[in-house]
Amino acid sequence: MSPFKARYGQEPLPLLRGTTIPSRIEEINPHTQQRDSLLKELRENLLKAQDQIKRYVDRHRQDVELEVRNCNHIK
Repeated sequence: MSPFKARYGQEPLPLLRGTTIPSRIEEINPHTQQRDSLLKELRENLLKAQDQIKRYVDRHRQDVELEVRNCNHIK
């Protein structure tokens, strides 16, 4: 469940890309293109941050092997 859905009880509306469906009002198109480029940059930054976090966590990760023992004495 996304944080948005947890708070508002529904999924957020999808953002349509301005370059996919241009507006008939010409003044709006530069704003939607700017928004699209901002969203692309944000997405790239999120992926970069996720990768950095994963690399940091992987440096401290250890493989752990657990041994299964007979536990007949536990009731």
